[in-house]
Amino acid sequence: MELKIITEADLVGRGVIGMADTPNLSARRMQEKVEEVVRSVVIPVMNENAQKTVTKQDLADAVFNSGAGDMQSGFYDDNTDGIVDRADNGLFVYTQSESILSGSGANGKFKATAGGTYTAFTIDGQSYAVQSGSEKEIELTEGVWYTFVLDTEDRTINFNMGGAVSVPDGKTAMPTNDKDIWLKCASLKSDKTIEEIVNDAQLCATLMSTQNSVEYMMRSTNIQQYVLNSEIAISALDASLPFTTPEMTSNTEPFGEVTTNTTANQYTPGAWGCFNTELTGYYITDGDNKYLQWKWDRPIWAYKFKIKDIYGNNSKVHLQAVLEDGSIADISDSVSVPKDTLVYQNANPHLIKAVGFRIYIDQSSLGANNWVDYGAIKVWGKYYE
Repeated sequence: MELKIITEADLVGRGVIGMADTPNLSARRMQEKVEEVVRSVVIPVMNENAQKTVTKQDLADAVFNSGAGDMQSGFYDDNTDGIVDRADNGLFVYTQSESILSGSGANGKFKATAGGTYTAFTIDGQSYAVQSGSEKEIELTEGVWYTFVLDTEDRTINFNMGGAVSVPDGKTAMPTNDKDIWLKCASLKSDKTIEEIVNDAQLCATLMSTQNSVEYMMRSTNIQQYVLNSEIAISALDASLPFTTPEMTSNTEPFGEVTTNTTANQYTPGAWGCFNTELTGYYITDGDNKYLQWKWDRPIWAYKFKIKDIYGNNSKVHLQAVLEDGSIADISDSVSVPKDTLVYQNANPHLIKAVGFRIYIDQSSLGANNWVDYGAIKVWGKYYE
């Protein structure tokens, strides 16, 4: 039975290698290019190979028919109650209650239910001193699995290279200001402070391109503020293929929907032209409380906005977010839009899990020039999963 192997020839013309520095692709097409190798090459080959291999059920049936399962069960389950009483080099599951671990077996693992720093654990009434590499203590993160080996002679509990066998889940881990949890979400470790981390280009590149660590950052208000005040961290976000508003070619293409509540004259190309970097031509002329809005159905954490006032009428706007329940939340106070380009960095992104963005025009700021002509409106953000 010969399995198919992926060769260099299979990868030619696939993915992003060899593309121009500025590929001029839409956001959707860029996403497709990033996943092209996996979807067009790897998955088909894996599926083909899977058809040629023996399934787990085939093996299970063979073991059952031979009677081997009964013999093995008799060895590992002394009283046939379905619970393993011994294992060779397997891991027995323990449970944690602060510094007390409940279970049995020299090789163990447990899922931390109480985080913190520990120097010893009590097991079956006996105290075992912590040994974690060269350290005499271990810092546990709630929700993370740890493995260990008990030395009953020296009374030590020896953790494997610090103990963690999985990284915290960025979507569920308690969103504290702990930089170590943030680093672990990207399988990183560093003695640097948060301020030093967000000014380290290499660490930022990994943290901002790893969805798990991004999910944790989006839930930790303190870490966010450090990120948003660091040009290096922002540059890393910009380089991590963030979500950006697409170049709209109509009110609904390529995706999302552009809307407005003004009934004023709409000059070609209309409202959607404000969301295209090559086009302009939309005028607000019929009173207060008017807005331009772009909306779609997948929430993002927005960290940067761009608006260009073509004619420079010194307009002012409020940036607002459209939330999942349809309500509107303020992102900024009144912000002046200069003639060239306003790039606004979100001061409170932890308040915003948005599926759309609204440019609310302060009509009173226009004076006698009762109109605006905006262009190049864009939003940058990271997806929630």
